[in-house]
Amino acid sequence: MRETLVFDIVGTMAHFRRFYSSATPLSYYFPPRNTVMGMIAAILGYERDSYYDELSRDKLGIALSVMSEPRKLLLPTNYLDTDTINEDRLRGGSKKPTNIEYVFPIFNELVYRIYVVVLDDTIKKDVIDRLECMIKNKRSIYPLSLGPANCLAETKYLTYTNAELLDYNIYKNDHMQVSTVIPKDMIADEGIRFTQDRKIILEERLPPDFGGKRDVKGKSRNYIFECSGKPIEVRLKESKDVFNVRIDDEMIYGTFL
Repeated sequence: MRETLVFDIVGTMAHFRRFYSSATPLSYYFPPRNTVMGMIAAILGYERDSYYDELSRDKLGIALSVMSEPRKLLLPTNYLDTDTINEDRLRGGSKKPTNIEYVFPIFNELVYRIYVVVLDDTIKKDVIDRLECMIKNKRSIYPLSLGPANCLAETKYLTYTNAELLDYNIYKNDHMQVSTVIPKDMIADEGIRFTQDRKIILEERLPPDFGGKRDVKGKSRNYIFECSGKPIEVRLKESKDVFNVRIDDEMIYGTFL
């Protein structure tokens, strides 16, 4: 059993820039693992780029559920060219119009549920215990946002509990209801089962992890999720990244980002 912190990140809009977009900044529907690490680092007060090793995937398992149905909109935005601004910074400066893709909720607010599973007990006190305390008290050292600074967000504490890392022999012949975002390469051939309750499954290609000096670790992967927050019934390949956790008497199955 592994100690696990579960909380929601809530906001009205988001922008998680796709790593391959340039002139028109496009967005993922949900934050990649690197971005979630940045959110945790903002809450705990880590300096920029100082946390990649401390929060790496061999120390923390991070999973994410999309709890509210998202949609994307392109919004026109004017950037101020600060290279041409006057000395008094009150006049001049040409405007650079561009379109930015933002994520909005279909109803109410954007909600992303984060599962942080302790894989290395040496970081428990330094990271997880402090993180639980900060979220319980709705505190953050640096402002929390869903991407850029204009997409402010807040946290909602859910529970501190235990998750079980599942052995392949337990689930290898079964389909399970997975509630988190799922790496596509973890799904067995023809492993997605569609029921009468039709689901809209979306796919995103996320960037690889960063190392301690922003060096790239691993490779980009495709992930799928159900757009209205419902679990997907799948049969998974053998992996050490499959877990379950009980929340409010409901057993949740998930995979790490």
